[in-house]
Amino acid sequence: AKAPLGTSVEWDAEVTSDVEGEKIGWKSAEIAEVPNSGVVEFRETKNRGTEVRVTLTYEPPAGKIGALIAKLF
Repeated sequence: AKAPLGTSVEWDAEVTSDVEGEKIGWKSAEIAEVPNSGVVEFRETKNRGTEVRVTLTYEPPAGKIGALIAKLF
């Protein structure tokens, strides 16, 4: 994932839920630089195609200050 100041972050994750055609959930491995979890949901649209919704929760480095800096970038 892109991070502030042109850096990037990567992590290993495990699947926590997998409902075919509906959603995939994950959580990061315990050693992740940025602990995170989330879910990707898939919904068919009326006309055609699929709506994709991603919900991501993470703990930024440096706590609230890190969150503020991430928001600025």
